[in-house]
Amino acid sequence: MDTLHHALAQIRAKATELRDSFADEARARALEWAASLMECAIREGADERLSLSEAALRSGYSAEHLARLIREGRLPNAGRRGSPRLRAGDLSVRLHRAVASARPRAYDPLADARAIAGRR
Repeated sequence: MDTLHHALAQIRAKATELRDSFADEARARALEWAASLMECAIREGADERLSLSEAALRSGYSAEHLARLIREGRLPNAGRRGSPRLRAGDLSVRLHRAVASARPRAYDPLADARAIAGRR
């Protein structure tokens, strides 16, 4: 989200430069209009109410973990008791780590033989 806010600041700075340095009012207004639309979209996206399962998909945390954070008061409940909701803007995104496959791989003797032969 910080990168979006940084990009918006750069767009607004460019609009100011167009207006002040080049007296190009039309293009400056166009950039400010586009920046305003982006800000509205960011705000609306942050205010979106998500169920625990939707929030889990977006954040990378389990629904149970998010429910525990709500119970502990570490995340605000945007829903009601018994039907919790989370604001999208309140979620942090978990960096996905490499996790072992849910389905174990079968042993491949040919791949093993190639790996051993490659060491010689």
